Amino acid sequence: MINFYNSELLMLHEASMDLQFITDMYTCATYVLNYLNKSNSGMCKLLREAASEIRQRNRSIKDQLRMLANTFLNAIEFSAQEAVYYYMLSFPLSNCSRQFTFINSNAPLKLVTTMKSKKELEKLPPMSTDIYVKNIINDYYPMRPTALENLCLADFVTWYEFSKTLKRPGARKEDRNDSFAVNSDDEIGEFQSTYFELIDKSGYVRKRGRAKIIRFVNYDEYHEEYARENVMLFLHRRDEVRMMESAEHTLKENLDSLKENRAKYSIKKTF
Repeated sequence: MINFYNSELLMLHEASMDLQFITDMYTCATYVLNYLNKSNSGMCKLLREAASEIRQRNRSIKDQLRMLANTFLNAIEFSAQEAVYYYMLSFPLSNCSRQFTFINSNAPLKLVTTMKSKKELEKLPPMSTDIYVKNIINDYYPMRPTALENLCLADFVTWYEFSKTLKRPGARKEDRNDSFAVNSDDEIGEFQSTYFELIDKSGYVRKRGRAKIIRFVNYDEYHEEYARENVMLFLHRRDEVRMMESAEHTLKENLDSLKENRAKYSIKKTF
């Protein structure tokens, strides 16, 4: 069987080819990335096997990490240039034009919270329960300023940056065309640089110049968590617990708003 080919390209390239029609840009990108990440899938398999072997032995955490590290370093593929530039000099091999972030839209029982550092915990009163690092889902978004009342969680994460303090001495809130420290992909215009204090006064937010790319679990429409995830991400709220108690009912009542907001971030046509 002969693969699809182009006669002119065949004469110029002088190598085997297998041409395919591109009917979907997302599928094309996925196809290319699968080739680029081929070696990574092999590495994942090796690490899984090493982890399985470690679990069968009675070893300390330190020894377990050492074995995993040795497996990784002995199997990883890299060029001479990569060895010098990245592994020896610690220079980055690439830069991203866009930032991305993951919104953990898992079920509440699967959510992971990070405990504060030992130094921070020692400063707390003996009976304090404020032992976890604040996060955007449970802390910053519910306390967003009233000017951003109608923003859903996905829009808030995509367009707004959080900072505990004003980055520039003497800066004023809400009435000065100033900005926070600028990220490489954060092109700030004057109309975007106004920043607002959170309701609980735990920090400030200001609009980015370029949207982040967001990732989330993206449950299948037949999954039991589907309604809860969509309400959580694409419908503005303050009290998550009350809204999630009747997620399916809330989804049906606000279908048009959910469709409009979800269309910005997912190519899957649902509802």
